[in-house]
Formats: sequence, structure tokens, C-alpha cells
Amino acid sequence: MSQYCTVLLWLLLALTFNELNGSTIKIPLYHRKKQAKSIADYFGKLVDPIPLPPFYTLKTERHLEPLKNYQNVQYYGVIKLGTPPQEFEVVIDTGSSNLWVPSSKCVDESEVCRTHKKYNSSLSTTFVEDGRKVKIAYGSGSVKGFFSTDILTLADVQINNQTFTEAIQVQGFDVAKFDGLLGLAFPSIAKKHARPPFFNMIKQGLLEKPLFSIYLTKIENDPENGGVLEFGGWDSEKFDPNDVHYIPLSEPNYWQFSVDTIKVGETNLCKDQCEAAADTGTSLIIGPHDEIVALHEAIGAELYKDRIGVIECSKVPELPPIVFTIHGKDYQLVPSDYIQTFPEEPSYCLTGFSTMKDYKGMWLLGDLFLVKYYTIFNAKER
Repeated sequence: MSQYCTVLLWLLLALTFNELNGSTIKIPLYHRKKQAKSIADYFGKLVDPIPLPPFYTLKTERHLEPLKNYQNVQYYGVIKLGTPPQEFEVVIDTGSSNLWVPSSKCVDESEVCRTHKKYNSSLSTTFVEDGRKVKIAYGSGSVKGFFSTDILTLADVQINNQTFTEAIQVQGFDVAKFDGLLGLAFPSIAKKHARPPFFNMIKQGLLEKPLFSIYLTKIENDPENGGVLEFGGWDSEKFDPNDVHYIPLSEPNYWQFSVDTIKVGETNLCKDQCEAAADTGTSLIIGPHDEIVALHEAIGAELYKDRIGVIECSKVPELPPIVFTIHGKDYQLVPSDYIQTFPEEPSYCLTGFSTMKDYKGMWLLGDLFLVKYYTIFNAKER
């Protein structure tokens, strides 16, 4: 049995594990192999595409999309747009709802526009002009562009009439190794209500079940594979079916739910219940500013530039677990889960908890949390 012994299933109604009998489409997965050796190098790789929160056909299958991993802070997979298909590597982001890729009409001098793959509508015979302007703001940058419609291919499955953003200005993603971003949250937060690809797949009857599952791996544990994004099903060999936990969603916007408590020893950071979202587009765990300050005080770390915690590595063996109690079940992070070490700087370590000045919103449980659990997202029984 692997470490992925628990499943977070975002619905109230339990599903049986013998219901999914559709075919499976698998593609080999791999990692980016270069790892950060210093804190400065790590900050250069750290990308948090956090959206600023506003507070059927006859074919039914399961579809697997491979994920790549860059320094455990960027998980992304391959998509294709147009006919013939143009290939892009996109971040898999459950914290936003829009799909965007750089456009051949890019007008700025950003690294993304200069060096990344770009969609060229003139090369696609299935392109349909839309033209509506769109701007998407993230915690670490923004994207400006316009909508277009074309065929989207995930694994070997074609999604017709998929509206996406052709990005012509991309700010804040210069160190990113990905081309664009695939949003997997709900249509209600999509810009101009453009239907996200996952919900387009449901509408077109391409999925056996209206759900997707995500399995992430750490680069040090599996240098070749970043994980798997599976549409329409899950892989029960990667977890114990008897250890499934069902979590009801509190809002059908993000994959958002209520958290009972967040404890560091006897310190409870979530005294009156709080809200959190499962967000694969976020590298770390983001929390409200005051609570993140209190967390670092509780473990003896200092918050660097109001963003991320720094601690002497000699203190790490004595650090306490941090326990998230969600819908009555404890999810524990031990120091090896939430501390980052660096070969070239053995004296100082970083924590995996971050914030933004004056941020008072919900907790964002990013890849640092989700890599411990096989997670299933159900759009119907929520």
C-alpha cells in the first residue's frame, strides 16, 4: 500500500468502487529533474497562480492526462488545440476556471510571449472566431487576451467548441516552465461564463462519471512521474477503498469546503470554523495573514517579507505536526511534509505555509497538501 491511503472525495454521497468499467487511456508521465539547491533558486521557481477570490454522446470513458512536476511547485500536463493539433504544457489548476495559452498575436516582451509555444489560429481548420476581450488576475500575475473557440484534445479525447483565452499579454509568469493554464473549477467563476473544459466534457457526454481525480507525486520519490489527472474515474490501486473520506462542498465556485480546526500543538488557527479550497494551481498552503503569522510563531519560524516562513534547519526535528480537521477527520502534516531543505544552504529551511499582506480570505490547500492524498472531485454529488 502506498502513502496515498486516503481519498478526499468532494461530495456527500458515497460511490461504490465497482461502478467504473469504462476504458482507460494512459500516457507515460515524467518530471522536470532539476531541483532547487538554494533558497534564491527556489523562489525563482515558485509560481502560485492563485486567482484573486471574489469572496451526452454514446462515448462514455475514463480519460487519463499525464502530469509533469517541476521542483514540486508546478504540476502540468499536455493539451492540444486546433486541427491539426497544436501542443501546449499547461498547469492543472483546480483553483480557477479558464483555459488560456499564449497567442501568436502576443504583443508584450514577457518570457512567456517570447519563448513559449503559441497558438496560431490561422493554422487551424476548426478555429472559430470569438474576439471578446478578457483579463484574468492571479495572485502572482495577470493575463490579458481574447476568447477563441476550437477543438481541445485531452489525452486522445476531442472536446468540440471549447472556448479559451488567447493570451496576448502575460505578466508575472516569467519563470514559469508551463505555457498556459487549464482551470478545473466551476463555471460560476469563469470569466464571461466561458464553460471550462471539464464541464464541456460533461455536457458533451464524454465522461462515464461527472468527476475527475488527481494523483500527485514528489520528484524525490518518483523522478520520472509527476502524477495523473484522470477524467471520469479513478485508480483504486493507489489508495485503500476502505479509507475514503467524503467532504461536502460549501460553495459551487471553487472546490471549497469547511474546515473544523487547524492545530499546531494546542494552538487552533481556525477557532470559529473556516473555509478552504483544494487548489492544485497553488504550490504551497496559503492562509489568512494573521493566522499564518500565528502558525510561524507557534513553530518558531519567521515570516520573510510577509510571504513565507524561514526557520533554522537544526530546529526541524523538534517541530510539531500540523493537523487539519476536515468534516470530522484529521489530516496531519509532519515536518518532512511542510519543510523544504536546500543542499547549498544547510543552515536555513523554508516552511510550506505562505500568505499575502492583508489577505483575509479562505485557506488554499495547494500541492504541498494534496500530494499526500489521492483526490477525487465530483461535480454532481457535491
